[in-house]
Amino acid sequence: MKTKIIFFSYLLFSLNFSAFSDEFGPPQSDYGDDCGVEVDLNRTKPLSDMAMLDQDGSGTCYAHVAAQLIEFENRKRGINLYPSPIDLAAKQRQGFMSWFDDNNLDGGLVQEVIDSVNSKGITSRSCVQSKVETFTRSSGLKYAQFATLLEAMSNFSFASTPEEYQFFLNNSNEEIQESLKALKGCDYSKTIEDLEKIGLLGQYATTILNELVVDCKLNKLPYQISLSQFDTPGKTAKGVIDSFLQKNQPAYARLCSKTFKRKDSTDLRAMSGTSGCGNHVVLIVGKRRNSAGKCEYLVRNSWGADWSPPGVDCALKDTGGGYYQDEKERERELDKYYASKGQSWDVDSRSQDYLGCWFSEDQIVSNTYSVGGVR
Repeated sequence: MKTKIIFFSYLLFSLNFSAFSDEFGPPQSDYGDDCGVEVDLNRTKPLSDMAMLDQDGSGTCYAHVAAQLIEFENRKRGINLYPSPIDLAAKQRQGFMSWFDDNNLDGGLVQEVIDSVNSKGITSRSCVQSKVETFTRSSGLKYAQFATLLEAMSNFSFASTPEEYQFFLNNSNEEIQESLKALKGCDYSKTIEDLEKIGLLGQYATTILNELVVDCKLNKLPYQISLSQFDTPGKTAKGVIDSFLQKNQPAYARLCSKTFKRKDSTDLRAMSGTSGCGNHVVLIVGKRRNSAGKCEYLVRNSWGADWSPPGVDCALKDTGGGYYQDEKERERELDKYYASKGQSWDVDSRSQDYLGCWFSEDQIVSNTYSVGGVR
């Protein structure tokens, strides 16, 4: 939300990287036609058992990606302990951040979250969600929406009563109003009143979240998570991403957020200094060659299971239990199913959750600042 956070996010990510491990091989310097072996980690465990996440307007994409990486590794090892992204965002601020505001959640690094987890452990997602949802029951806020509200409130730390907070939120700038859209339909004024009742009104987002989950146990992991991160704008990102996918490991990429809001292959990253390109972190979980012969990457975002940008093919799982790389594959399978029964179909009534969308290799690599993954 804050200009200084965006600036520091870019600067720190430009400076603070570990070398890319030799075990993955040197980055490739060319891309376009060599798609290699098709990979779709959504089709296999553990990713096939992992739900899509939704940051609900909070600036915590980095913590949502870290949470998925941790859950992926824990599931591989049979460890039934999965973290809450919002809790990770709050706890990583305690003694691990030097460039970002320690009191807020917006802006951060995957590496910093992992360092915090290796040092302190994680709190179970079920406990965190239970505590937050109990507190926000009267307002109807989900736990990520609660974090969005706390972030918006932090811009008005000079306010001292629920009425003052409500006034400043209602008359806030366009940037804050955009974030608050995620709270549409919720009576978040009730949550502000509830914070006053327990003496937390006016406290920072990290303080409030950590206080609400103080009874949730921190669990040390029986292993250390080791990341490889590589500052690789442009073409060399392909080799890094492909190296992880070939080992059946998801890669994460920090790139221009507008990549997912407009369907073209312009080098948006080059505009970041003047046009608010924005930093965003996503998981890359697959690659394929599309019907036009072009290479594509499957991106798992943290914008919820209904994220399906217009004009973009998206992977989905429907209520019938089927997983499909895109709507066309689903149509082919349904054609076969109804034909086997001697029937035809026009509209299938089963609902679906989207599990990522396909973007051209060019769109991804030309707009990427940095990539990485678990070694």
